[in-house]
Amino acid sequence: MAMPTVIPEGAKIIQRPEEPERGWTVVEYRGARLRCWGVANLLDWPEHPFHGMHAGNSAILAHIVDCWLDGKRLPQGYGVGNRRTLLGR
Repeated sequence: MAMPTVIPEGAKIIQRPEEPERGWTVVEYRGARLRCWGVANLLDWPEHPFHGMHAGNSAILAHIVDCWLDGKRLPQGYGVGNRRTLLGR
């Protein structure tokens, strides 16, 4: 059984797979696209330093989007040179 996809508050679902275990749910959040599939979440936003990075939680990606749009900064501990931080390692 696939993990349920958690959609951040304020996000708009723009694509939902016919069968959740076989594809990504794509949501738009403040101009960025978040591709969600259970615990796999991908930031699809070419203008951002973390474009193409995965996270275990879509709320983490939404927080990164918020910080970037609200101040052109990354959250503390998320330096561009330390991309593995996004994965929680």
